[in-house]
Amino acid sequence: MDVNDIDEAKRIARKQARAARVSIPVDERARLSEIICSHIEAFDRWISASVFTAFLAIQSEVDLRALLTGPSVAGKTVGIPRTTDDRMSFDAVDLSDPSTLTVGEFNIAVARVPAPIPPDTVALCLVPLLAFDALGSRLGAGRAFYDRWLAMSPNAFRLGVAFSTQEHEFVPVEQHDVKLHAVVTENGIRFFS
Repeated sequence: MDVNDIDEAKRIARKQARAARVSIPVDERARLSEIICSHIEAFDRWISASVFTAFLAIQSEVDLRALLTGPSVAGKTVGIPRTTDDRMSFDAVDLSDPSTLTVGEFNIAVARVPAPIPPDTVALCLVPLLAFDALGSRLGAGRAFYDRWLAMSPNAFRLGVAFSTQEHEFVPVEQHDVKLHAVVTENGIRFFS
């Protein structure tokens, strides 16, 4: 498959994946998000991680607020993404204090005062996605922000965060696409070899 074919396959897959995720009713997404948060809270890599990165839900993504503002985050350094000039970094932030956030690029909440987290210090990265497959391939939004960040974070366990309906039979990938170690859905955590 050449680059143009892969780009087209990804474009089609993104459109289908977004439609599938949006089709989950809002109250059901909230219920499933709480279940997903509880699976993460019980995960040994979450329990042991002193530095981790996560995301604040946009559109129809899994909402991690219950996890990120709950008691199990005490003593941990929480990083949320900041994108600038086609680059992504993560800033440490206290999500229990909404005044620490402002609106950044793509209308995404970011830390009001940047406090960059070195990529090599991250133990766990909670990764948003549009689709995943049984091989651990991940389809993101298309700017490769996470692929570049994950490639610089050799110590980070890559945990995709999704609803089970986001699993696809096949996710088109390119050489730069970074695979997940595992994915968490409302059905639990599934590891990839």
